[in-house]
Amino acid sequence: MNGFRSMLKSRFPHQHRLHFTAFGARNHHSSSNRFNSAFPFVAGLLVGATVVTTIRVSIAHTANGWGDWAGWSKPSEKVEDGNENDEAKDPPMRPKRKDKTRTIGPGFIADAVEDVMDSVVNITVEIDTLNLFGKKTLVSSGSGFAVTADGKFLTNAHVVYDDAEGGNVIITDNEGVQYPGVVHSIDFLSDLAVVQVLPDPETGTTRTWKPVKFGNNTNLRPGDWVVSIGSPFGLHGTVTAGIVSSRRRKNTEIGGRDSRVEYIQTDCVVHSGSSGGPLLNLDGEVVGINTTRAESEGISFAIRADNAKDIIHQLVNRGRVVRSWLGLRMVSLSPQVVQQLKSQDTVYDGLPHIDSGVLVTAVFPRSPAAECGLSEGDVIDRVDDTPVRSTHEILQRIGYRVGEPIFFHIKRVLPLEMDWDGRVRRYETIELDVKLTPEELLPHHDDHVQFLG
Repeated sequence: MNGFRSMLKSRFPHQHRLHFTAFGARNHHSSSNRFNSAFPFVAGLLVGATVVTTIRVSIAHTANGWGDWAGWSKPSEKVEDGNENDEAKDPPMRPKRKDKTRTIGPGFIADAVEDVMDSVVNITVEIDTLNLFGKKTLVSSGSGFAVTADGKFLTNAHVVYDDAEGGNVIITDNEGVQYPGVVHSIDFLSDLAVVQVLPDPETGTTRTWKPVKFGNNTNLRPGDWVVSIGSPFGLHGTVTAGIVSSRRRKNTEIGGRDSRVEYIQTDCVVHSGSSGGPLLNLDGEVVGINTTRAESEGISFAIRADNAKDIIHQLVNRGRVVRSWLGLRMVSLSPQVVQQLKSQDTVYDGLPHIDSGVLVTAVFPRSPAAECGLSEGDVIDRVDDTPVRSTHEILQRIGYRVGEPIFFHIKRVLPLEMDWDGRVRRYETIELDVKLTPEELLPHHDDHVQFLG
């Protein structure tokens, strides 16, 4: 036993002193000879187990070389996210890290914007007006970023709206060099536009620009860092940072007009002139287009880039956005919504006994929805044989198809007996398949926009 203690002193002096001080204290106060004779044997077993465990942990810690948790991957290792089978093999107390490939250092904000700064520009629209006091120049200023190498820049429609009145578009790069431009395409429903740098009048050519990279918003989470670049108050190249407050806000929450467009809410500081600038993730990829903010600081909104990619593609390549128009209004069903509708004395008393799907609340006369036989109270549960649970999923399935048939599977309630007050007493539910052919939306018709869904 003394030899074993000597070995422990030489290899683990602190642990030996800790354990054996405690053991010595207990043995000193023992009054049982049987206990005294058995105690060294028990103590040896406990110390041996402690030594073996300590050696194994030390070896695992030295071999891993990363953190205090054995099995925690190094930042340079590639680890698949969201793999439940791998997570089941981890130690019970292992911290969860969804992104194990990214390290955040002191300059992580600067690293994110370094490769994007030369792609961001200031966009100014100047228009001359005459009044009783003489000639006056009005200026509208915002931001934008390159989406093609030949000088097409994405921005907000409200930034270049005044160009429709005969204004002059001026594009200023990161070095302060100004270029004449023109509005290439504009879409007021989504509040997006594309401006184009004009060729040099002498050479007929334009410089080559560096297009930004668009990121995937799927992994964007509330609390993730994001970075905004813009020109607030004309101060070009202003960088602010914050976190994602909400990864998905609907158009109805902030006053947007296009039901297909969604927004990212952040606490980045944005002001007049920041509109149209990029919102970046820490990889320097564009995940949003800064659009508006609340009256108070700390609440700003950016159009989700992945949600608007079809609109951006059409603006750049087609010069306009072609949208499908169904001519109906819809609401996503949930058990809570169903219960609320049934509690109200409305025509929805006889809703089919389902807790999901999409309820048709109104149909525009002489619209594609009316012509195919859809009516108020119908519940859509499949589109092209794909189950749908929300209006968002229906719009995703339809996309921007125009003139191409789409098949809806609906459930409809037929009243069989009604009370004196008009409430349905008995009814039957039938299932139908209808074919709907979307038309092109006419944005200047307010009635069509109201029935955009």
